[in-house]
Amino acid sequence: MILTNATLKTLLTGAVSFIENDGWLTPCRYSAAQRERLAGDERFAARSKATSGVTLDFVTDSTSLAFDARIRPGAPHKGYGVDICVDGRIKGHFGNPDLSEDDRHFEMELGEGEKRVTVWFPNLSAMSLRNVTVDDGASLRPAEKSGTLLFVGDSITMGYFADFSSMTYANLTAASLGMEAFNHAIGGEFFDPDKLDRDCGLTPDRIIVAYGTNDWNQKRNLRERCPAYFDALRALYPDARVDVLLPIWRADSREKEAQGWQSFMEMRADIAVCCEGREGFHVVDDIELVPHFPEFFRDSRLHPNELGFAEYAKNLSKYL
Repeated sequence: MILTNATLKTLLTGAVSFIENDGWLTPCRYSAAQRERLAGDERFAARSKATSGVTLDFVTDSTSLAFDARIRPGAPHKGYGVDICVDGRIKGHFGNPDLSEDDRHFEMELGEGEKRVTVWFPNLSAMSLRNVTVDDGASLRPAEKSGTLLFVGDSITMGYFADFSSMTYANLTAASLGMEAFNHAIGGEFFDPDKLDRDCGLTPDRIIVAYGTNDWNQKRNLRERCPAYFDALRALYPDARVDVLLPIWRADSREKEAQGWQSFMEMRADIAVCCEGREGFHVVDDIELVPHFPEFFRDSRLHPNELGFAEYAKNLSKYL
């Protein structure tokens, strides 16, 4: 049977709005109002369309799954990946490291018995679905979640440049906590209250904030910027626990410091100071959570690869 878009909306997680066109259903990380605001920002307009953290997540006794996928650009980078997990294990994958636009038909056998099926959407592209098909008469229900988790941050949190979409630190962390995650991170972003989606209607139980490395790149005064951002965040989500992740290790920090930049560790300390005295804010000093070796980074200096993300998520879970 082919699932209706109305049914799909009940099974999709990480989306706050949807676009429907010619039978295609596109989940969106942001509200329509926020998408319109971001559309005016050339730097972030494309990246805001990416489906980072979005999943089709359901429990079924169907023995098969099929769907049509339409991939469109969601970042100024080529390549996308889609993972299909059965009971938490990757059983299917498709993608292309050289394409930012593609149309695919996907089919796989799921096996007998009831199981949880999770389709992880691309982190740096936008994916639309059509003709999502399971066995006729199959049972179908949304996977249970233990709460709502909101990520705000930059390219590392958005998932640059993981080929396997399920294996970013944000997605691994959300899965380990069993929470429904909404990923509002955008590559290149910094502490900016205007990037908060005030129209998304979310009431998250926990928020993970992970900015700072781009503020450092742009030599911004964090002692001034952080308080304004934290004030806006708390006003928007008065009851959420906020975990502030300090920027992870960068291989080029000493090189930058030699050029006269502020000490990288001092920049991190500035963010921590701005959290002091704020009820419900918790600082995570994650400088050691990703091993300081180029082999754990896709670009050898800043963005973790799947190995680095796995270490990050595993070690971060001890704090969360």
